[in-house]
Amino acid sequence: MSDEVKRFFTSILNKVNGLNCVLISDRDGVPLLKLSKDNKFPELGTKQSFLSTFSIATVQSSKMMLGKNKQIILCYKSSTIVQLNKAPLIITFVGTESTNIGHLLTYANEVDKYLEEYKIVLEQNLI
Repeated sequence: MSDEVKRFFTSILNKVNGLNCVLISDRDGVPLLKLSKDNKFPELGTKQSFLSTFSIATVQSSKMMLGKNKQIILCYKSSTIVQLNKAPLIITFVGTESTNIGHLLTYANEVDKYLEEYKIVLEQNLI
């Protein structure tokens, strides 16, 4: 990933209260970029098996005739996970239970312009 993309996601990591980790992965849950404030990655929300379930949930939710799933927000006892559908990429934010979800979601549309070149490369490799 380019330095510009890393800088952008690092700035989100530093600006959003309670946010601990940012991951960019493909739809199979293979991490392409992992950023953390303290270089420690929480087990919850960073395993490939967990990351890949977002794709499954997105497909299943589309079968309910509600349209394309844009994001999933998971709130646990001690953590919050927000996943954004930026097909073929998945953006995962992992934070504490007090993560400012509203602040985090203000960046949901802004991430698109930083991911375009990686979407193209990923799609070309899938063909």
